[in-house]
Amino acid sequence: MINTCRLLIYITFLSSLMSYAQTKVAIYGQVNGAQFTRVSLVSYQGYIIDSTIISGGKFWLNEELPGGDRYTLFFRDVTGKQVDSASVYLDNGLVKVTVNNQGQQINFQGSNFANFLNSYYQESASIQKNQSAIIVLNNWVKGHTNSAISLFAIDAYLLHTGRDADWYKVAKLYHLITHQAKENILALRLELEIEQNNTLELGKPFPVFSLPDLKGMKTTNTILKGSYVLIDFWASWCGPCLKELPNVKRCYEKYKSKGFEIYGVSLDKERDAWIEAISKEGLTWPQV
Repeated sequence: MINTCRLLIYITFLSSLMSYAQTKVAIYGQVNGAQFTRVSLVSYQGYIIDSTIISGGKFWLNEELPGGDRYTLFFRDVTGKQVDSASVYLDNGLVKVTVNNQGQQINFQGSNFANFLNSYYQESASIQKNQSAIIVLNNWVKGHTNSAISLFAIDAYLLHTGRDADWYKVAKLYHLITHQAKENILALRLELEIEQNNTLELGKPFPVFSLPDLKGMKTTNTILKGSYVLIDFWASWCGPCLKELPNVKRCYEKYKSKGFEIYGVSLDKERDAWIEAISKEGLTWPQV
């Protein structure tokens, strides 16, 4: 089910991507003092869009790309080894990339995104001392709700924090950004990513879902409404899950009389293995 959801999200993204008009983007690069011989432009999905040789410290890339989004420039040395990379946000027109000090300083100029980037880096640097990444993001987005660069700020935050991102706060900030600022591919991608990862707000009802039980009948988690419910994701092939079950059973027996319930959600693909594990482990709470 998880893979199916991801596939549907990816198909939605691709179909939406095709609806955006292609815009011409030219990247002019000036490499000062760095031993780079080739540069590649790579999409968010990891596909190489274009690649060219760096000659005399200069390079050109010309492409037609949809909307505005984050891309990556990968720099390689004479052996073909990747020695540096830099994220670049492209919308349309000419972007000038300047690489200094063996790749330690990479600057962008030209496009709206590039100009916004300079402003973002300057402002965020001044408020970043002794503050968490989410506070920096909050300050920037609330002060630039009509700016597409707020999308970059969110994207940069997600790149930095990964799985530790505060998705609920990210979602709230994303929805503060105006529709005009979201007319690009980056906004679409972020919206899908937030939708896929957003956690529940504390105090709000858990979403209702329906899955087949041991008899193959569809059942919903609302059958335990009014109880304190632990939703336990497990599988018959999961060693750590089985090892933890005795502790789960002890908690269930101790607190069941006080309104504590467990709702077992199996990730098994083999129905027989799932049913056998339930019987063998003596699991008496609802299983789907």
